Amino acid sequence: MSKLKRSESGAAMIEGAFSSLLFVPLLLGTLFFGSEFVTTLQAVQVTRDAGHMFARGVNFTTSATDSNQILLARLGQQLGLATFDAGGNVTGVNTTGPMVVTITAIQNVSPTACQAMNGTTTCPNVGMWVVTQQVIIGNSTLRISNYTQNPLPAGEMDAITGKVLTTTSGSYTYPYYLSDTKFQLRNFNLIPISDAAGFPHDTSAYMAESFMQTPGVPGFIGGGGIYTHTIF
Repeated sequence: MSKLKRSESGAAMIEGAFSSLLFVPLLLGTLFFGSEFVTTLQAVQVTRDAGHMFARGVNFTTSATDSNQILLARLGQQLGLATFDAGGNVTGVNTTGPMVVTITAIQNVSPTACQAMNGTTTCPNVGMWVVTQQVIIGNSTLRISNYTQNPLPAGEMDAITGKVLTTTSGSYTYPYYLSDTKFQLRNFNLIPISDAAGFPHDTSAYMAESFMQTPGVPGFIGGGGIYTHTIF
């Protein structure tokens, strides 16, 4: 009778070993995807906050130590968007971390805008969605945008004047976004355009995109990333 029990015990151990081959990866996968889900929710919230503030006129165009950029970094500190001092206080934007937030002002160019520029109702970007301003906050080497043609001509773009602020002299130059095709958005069909109904031409919309690099699980799931976007 005892031999039978030992035999049953050994069989149970073997069954348990085989079951662990299934349940251990399943448990690790559950923990990984649960963590990814939480991170995705956090990234979505940071993206929405960035787009909402940008649409409300918050100026992010200065530097990684600007108070407005630090505010956004504070919102995304759990995602690696912030740098800290010895006391654990947020001091700026982490430009080498695992996250980047790109905020972009866009317009659909009308014939009227072309006429104001060159006296005719046609120009290279007429009827196209174009970038009038773009600010990149975080690690720009990860990813910039799903819709803009990277890299854009150097310099910050002013959404009000439509002119490029050069990075060398700080002077305003020609309004490229009407005539330079590099400012056209690619594969962008998120907003319907109509003169009578829908979103009007020559009116700014504000788009925020974020990308968060994720490490994965060594030996099981490779590293990847989380992308999210929103439009105001």
